[in-house]
Amino acid sequence: MFKLLELSRTYPNQIWLKISEKQQQQAWQRSQNHANAMTRCNAYLNELCLTAFIPWLEGWCQEGQENDKSTRINSFIESSLPSLWEFINGTIINFGDIRLALIPTDSTDVDEVCVPQEWVDITSWRADYYLAVQINLDNPDTSWMRLWGYISYQNLQQRGIYEESDRAYYISGQHLAPDLTLMLLQPEPVFPKDVQVKSVPSLTQETAERLLAQLSQSSVSAPRLAVPYEQWAAFVTNEQWRQDLYQRRLRQVQRVAEPDPPRINLGQWWQNIFESGWQSLDAFLSRDSVQVAVSFRHRRSQRNQERQVYVEGIKVIDLGIELNNQSVALLVGLVRETDERVGVRVQLYPVGETPILPPNIRVALLSQSGAILQEYQARIHDNLIQLKRFTCPVGKQFSIRVALGEFSITEDFAIRRTVDSN
Repeated sequence: MFKLLELSRTYPNQIWLKISEKQQQQAWQRSQNHANAMTRCNAYLNELCLTAFIPWLEGWCQEGQENDKSTRINSFIESSLPSLWEFINGTIINFGDIRLALIPTDSTDVDEVCVPQEWVDITSWRADYYLAVQINLDNPDTSWMRLWGYISYQNLQQRGIYEESDRAYYISGQHLAPDLTLMLLQPEPVFPKDVQVKSVPSLTQETAERLLAQLSQSSVSAPRLAVPYEQWAAFVTNEQWRQDLYQRRLRQVQRVAEPDPPRINLGQWWQNIFESGWQSLDAFLSRDSVQVAVSFRHRRSQRNQERQVYVEGIKVIDLGIELNNQSVALLVGLVRETDERVGVRVQLYPVGETPILPPNIRVALLSQSGAILQEYQARIHDNLIQLKRFTCPVGKQFSIRVALGEFSITEDFAIRRTVDSN
């Protein structure tokens, strides 16, 4: 894991900010008043982003301004932020005469930026510039945030790709300018006056009440995608309706407490304790009928030579009758590292008479909030797909999803401190 100083030297044009453990604790406490784990995580990331960026921007203005003009820095009214973060990722900041949209993510993949449609197509909410923010919280002592690029509204409109399925604009990282300070030195509105922006239609009170009743149900996981965009845009920009929906969804949670999903304790694997459905690779290889045993043993031998402490667990997944009950093996390997961290390797193999994986089967790494951090898809004749090796601190939670067509299974993991046991 690179230290913040090393990263800032490697990418000197980008802004790197340290996130203290106190900031994390305060942001986490403030983010708990949300309807589910995904919205709590969204609020947590946006809270961290805002509390780290605004002090930096204020300090930058005090040090770098060459005139006496006072630059106004503010965001939405603080009381409005929870109801926004319940539904939408991102925060608008007014910086003098321009608007900046902070779009945070905790993904390790920063090849592109996903900007929710609301920040682009709602006239009163659009920004002049959109700032891509990556937040890394792997280790509380070395957590950081970086602003790795920005793009103007006009360029986002011209080069961004709109995806109807999640109502967002995607922009490749190659189109982002890396040095934010160049723009901040001469902040000018870039929103073109002649661009036709989708207007927000009005809603009747009757329609708004119907939407409130519909979208407040806990079964509606993403209210912004559950109704036509025009209705949602008119609804969400109304402060009273949005706050009402936010409070109703909270009351739904308070009536039925959301239990934390059980997670597989990877720390117990070193003690040869596996949850139902999982087994050690040694136990799996002891079955004479397993045709992939030779390749598994060969790879296991190579790994044992490379690393002293390695444990592997495996689960056989039946893909169902639509694929003639074909099965695949999900293999998760762990290696102890320094600083209470664990290296993780995830691979997917065919099992049974078919020596290759079903084409288009996918394996993905998901964050605790459900965001896709990595995903790989099998091609024709692939006999193995795997995720890039990643590391996790003790206490970290993540999920692995295997999907093919309509079939999907997700395994939830946690790394407990039992990993320290010998």
